[in-house]
Amino acid sequence: MNFSKVKEKIKNGYPKGTDRSLSYGTAGFRGPANNLDWVMFRMGLLGALRSKSQKGRAIGAMITASHNPVGDNGIKLIDPNGEMLEASWEGVATDLVNAGDVDVINVLKNIVARFNIDASIPAIVYVAQDTRPSSDILSAAVRDGVEALGASAKDFHLLTTPQLHHIVNVQNGQFGSSDELDALAQSSPAQDASEEGYYAKLSEAFVSLLRLRGEPSAENHYETDIYVDGSNGIGAMKMASLRGRLTGGADVKLPTIRIFNDGKAGVLNEGCGADFVKTTQKAPKGAPYNGGIKHASFDGDADRIIYFYFDEAHAFHMLDGDKISALISSFFIDLVRESGLDLKIGVIQTAYANGASTNYIENVLKVPVACVSTGVKYLHHKAKDYDIGIYFEANGHGTVLFSPRAEHILQERISGACGVDVVTGNGHGHHHRKRRDSHVVFKTDGDGAVVVEEILAPSSTECRPSDAEQLQALPVDDEVLKSEEPVMSTEEYEVLADLPALPAVIPKDELVLKHEREEAQEFALDTSKFVPLDEVALKLADNAINKDNKIDITGDASSGVAKDEAVKWEKDLDANKIAGTDGTGDLATAITNKKKNGTEAERLAVEKLLLASKVINQTVGDALADLLLVEAVLYLKGLAMREWDALYQDLPNRLLKVKVSDRNVVQTTDAERKCSAPSGLQAAIDQAVRKYHSGRAFVRPSGTEDVVRVYAEADTQEDVDKLAQEVALAVFQLAGGVGQAPGRLSY
Repeated sequence: MNFSKVKEKIKNGYPKGTDRSLSYGTAGFRGPANNLDWVMFRMGLLGALRSKSQKGRAIGAMITASHNPVGDNGIKLIDPNGEMLEASWEGVATDLVNAGDVDVINVLKNIVARFNIDASIPAIVYVAQDTRPSSDILSAAVRDGVEALGASAKDFHLLTTPQLHHIVNVQNGQFGSSDELDALAQSSPAQDASEEGYYAKLSEAFVSLLRLRGEPSAENHYETDIYVDGSNGIGAMKMASLRGRLTGGADVKLPTIRIFNDGKAGVLNEGCGADFVKTTQKAPKGAPYNGGIKHASFDGDADRIIYFYFDEAHAFHMLDGDKISALISSFFIDLVRESGLDLKIGVIQTAYANGASTNYIENVLKVPVACVSTGVKYLHHKAKDYDIGIYFEANGHGTVLFSPRAEHILQERISGACGVDVVTGNGHGHHHRKRRDSHVVFKTDGDGAVVVEEILAPSSTECRPSDAEQLQALPVDDEVLKSEEPVMSTEEYEVLADLPALPAVIPKDELVLKHEREEAQEFALDTSKFVPLDEVALKLADNAINKDNKIDITGDASSGVAKDEAVKWEKDLDANKIAGTDGTGDLATAITNKKKNGTEAERLAVEKLLLASKVINQTVGDALADLLLVEAVLYLKGLAMREWDALYQDLPNRLLKVKVSDRNVVQTTDAERKCSAPSGLQAAIDQAVRKYHSGRAFVRPSGTEDVVRVYAEADTQEDVDKLAQEVALAVFQLAGGVGQAPGRLSY
């Protein structure tokens, strides 16, 4: 690999601008924009090497400082699966940026050797930026770094951070040589790796999901209007683009989205945005104060969202990431239960999650909650342990992950053989379930009895017509009976085994029906409890009672039900009380309707789950996608903001930070809920907590500055403020506080 161009660029364009040690973390590198061009150049170099190490898959480079002031900027790399940079490469990034100018080439050579990188592999880096004035120059520096190693840079210019994550994921999903990449790309395999593809995925799935509501009940309180605070950043611009693509018909009522703090007049993140709303617990600039109006705030790069509203007395109410997590957890757990599917669902939180939210999810929804260390990478990783893993930080960053197993089960239930897309109706989705290509022949065994043997044709990768397509090609049952010669069942052949001649092959229609019955049985509800008396009589007449005096309802005697029990069920059934009865009082009709409605309810739940998986951005927290998911849940459940807010009542909490000489003095354990160093600090925290009802507190060092963050909860605001102040003072005294000691909180 030729590094001569790299050496020239460092000397003449991108010399190191500081001796201060920098560290690549969850947020990548961030700092004052006027001293970042050399960092950007080196990250361009690293992006090119990372792409080569991943067999030429695209790597993302997002230039943003998220919720930081407009004078700051930063960069973070995106891995081929659309997720954050692999943890092992974070240290590589740190080493490269901290190297002296004369050492950069050696560091690059060490990276090539360490990861056995083939320099001949073409590489590409996708570059995008937010709306900061400094982003254009810094983007050019990244591209210079990429091209200095002979790689290609594709400039997408203005995107939200989650949009670039999505595009990288979809692009690399086309390769198909990595199971993990395939699984992550499955939610949108046919879409272009583009901004337009992103809008198409979200908008089509969202509108399709809303259409599944049916007629609203009299108690539907969904509020259509929503005001979106764009934080004067990229999120406002892209929300306007997405809004223009949300189109429906008379059968669906779309939300009316109004955008303020759209960047036309205000300053990025100044007095607005999700971080401002969460930390100050106040409404942003420009928010209308009309009672009951629904609001949502994005952060600077649109990967966080916070909801809030004003009640009739104009009091401010915030619904943060914990409330969002509780709402969508209730939605998903209800659907999983309604679907009857065996899907493992879990919620992941950090120590910052409000204790009331944890209690609601665990004890009311009965959904398990896991606690991990602060940082999106820890939440995202843990969410992969579940079929449906839900995570939201209290700051509003979060998403929902569907495991490959969950995606497969849902698509199979909806699609049948060829994966009909529930959004577009198109066939040939990413999961292909092959129908058996076979015929059936009858043979005589050694005892002279007739046996049936199914002959399978050689397996084929060709996707067979779906159930729906085959059924459309077949006449209805009555027409089949009129147009075809009567076909004897297997049982009839067994009874008539002494006949001189038997047909060699069951006619094709019977075989098709056989397969359809098998698949219908696979997806059917257990309806054995709804056995009317006349069906019992028929079973008895057909000698369908096995030696254990059980009625074989399913074709498998072992799964039959006792005759007496079946009769009891029939007597206990009241046709007028069975859902789906038409009021005729006919028991058989009522049972048939009940079976049909139950199956439809399961299918509807599955369809909602699958569509919801397409509304969300599974690669990273996404304010635009999360807004659509929340609105869909509120719409389908018919909830107003105040009803959502009433799911549980937050415990009053307070977040403070204490300046210290060295943040590394403070060490934590138990997912940052306990302090292991310095000595005596955890004991002081425990002593303070015991004074207050529902008290809870913990401390953790900042990942970016020499401060220690203090979080406290208690049952009243007065008590939580006292608790937070006591813990902050203990940190100052025991962990090397600098400046003025924390005093009593004032308002």
